[in-house]
Amino acid sequence: MKKSISIFCFLIISIFNHFSFTQTYFNVVLPSDRNYVDGLYHPLVELSQDSLIFMTSRIYLRERHGTPNIEVMNRYGFVYTGVPFLDSISTITIFDSKLNDSAIYIAGTRFVYKDTVENFWYCKLSLQLDTLWTKELLTDYNRCYVQKILALRGQRIAFCGGKDQRRPNSTASLTSHGVVAIADSIGNLIHFVEFNDLDTTTLEGYYGLAVDKDENIYSCGIVKKSGFNHDAVIVKVSPNGKLIWRKQVPSLEFSEGLLYGQSMPNGSILFVGDSYKPNFFDDDFSFILLLSLLPDGNIDFTKRIMKGFENYIDNCVSDNAGNTVCAGYYKPNRETKADGWICKFTPTGDSLWSRVISKTERTEQFFNISKASDGGFYLTGLSKIDSINTSKSWIVKVDSFGCLVPGCQNVVNTNDISKRKVAAFKFFPNPAREVFYFLSRITESKNYQIKVIDLQGREVFKYSFQPDSGKQYVVEIPDQLSSEIYTLCVLNEKGKMVQVEKLELH
Repeated sequence: MKKSISIFCFLIISIFNHFSFTQTYFNVVLPSDRNYVDGLYHPLVELSQDSLIFMTSRIYLRERHGTPNIEVMNRYGFVYTGVPFLDSISTITIFDSKLNDSAIYIAGTRFVYKDTVENFWYCKLSLQLDTLWTKELLTDYNRCYVQKILALRGQRIAFCGGKDQRRPNSTASLTSHGVVAIADSIGNLIHFVEFNDLDTTTLEGYYGLAVDKDENIYSCGIVKKSGFNHDAVIVKVSPNGKLIWRKQVPSLEFSEGLLYGQSMPNGSILFVGDSYKPNFFDDDFSFILLLSLLPDGNIDFTKRIMKGFENYIDNCVSDNAGNTVCAGYYKPNRETKADGWICKFTPTGDSLWSRVISKTERTEQFFNISKASDGGFYLTGLSKIDSINTSKSWIVKVDSFGCLVPGCQNVVNTNDISKRKVAAFKFFPNPAREVFYFLSRITESKNYQIKVIDLQGREVFKYSFQPDSGKQYVVEIPDQLSSEIYTLCVLNEKGKMVQVEKLELH
């Protein structure tokens, strides 16, 4: 990695760590060439509130290779710098990143363009973003990936993932094995264990990783059988790399998989994933799956919560109170596009809240989540451009309640809205600079408009949307608007004004 980047990041860390910061918010789709397919699949790493590190996965449209970038963002969502990361020919896709003491571990897959294979790949960076070491594991399978990585005692690391054998020139897998591995302090492999239910046509892969106080490793994932018949699966591996048990959890009614695991104070392990009714024609067919497992492999409880048409979570974190906060996407029905989604629930499966977040009118999804030092969360994912089959990287910073609009967690009586005691839409911030956010407290299937009027009574900007109660929207302010006070008008589908606000631009 170029020394200039190391010095730059070091200066940022050194300077800004001396200051304390208030809560910040942003909702940013990163600009890129229309011929790039970009996405962010790993959790953002916060070195300080003004040194937010992420690695954009980038491939060229209609090709399988690209240029992964390592980038630094400040607390307002502004990218300071971005440079190609390590190898611009063989594409590296990052699925996980962990900040641990004086280093950052990152992991994923490396696509070798000339051989058209994907290999296990993981790496250690200094806090100045210098590469300390990288490891690539080759196998006889053509798609191998590291999904999660974590640090163990003695500077060892553990990771999980899968190895697939795909059909030639296809994304369809013939067979696959789940993998759990342990490496030493410089990434050299110590133990490598792989699992399958002995049916060579079954697809098995691991996506979540947790460790108990004795450093036994738990990994969870999916066993894909024929059709949509998927089972959750969990394995327990000893610190010396021996399989203690493997537990496949079939369901007669649901198709399920587990994606995240966390150790609980009582010694149990809570696993979180997705649960679907195989009949996708039902009005509501998806749930969040919670499965609590005792150390001996016996199930403590299973719960399915947050029922919806399509509620999908990909990754989670545990907050300071031990609750679980997850990120994914939300789709209320077949006709609408998917939006980003964040939700929170207790370790016993009590739903606390969920928020829908969007940036554009395109299909959007969060793939990962990480905690911010101010109590909020960073969400990473992508925003699709469906018309040309590309996408752009997407990063959102919310507060501890999942809000882009402060106070979005407050419950409002619908009668108060209809009587106009409470506004149907809440706007933030005001004054605004480059963007403003707003929260909808109503749901309508019709198109609404926001019109911005200057002091001379001229319409200078408008924004169209469909109100969805609880959804948080972002509006980018055109550069040509000068700093002054504007009138912001919200009109319903009939052109009737339903709300008026003053908006000050700086």
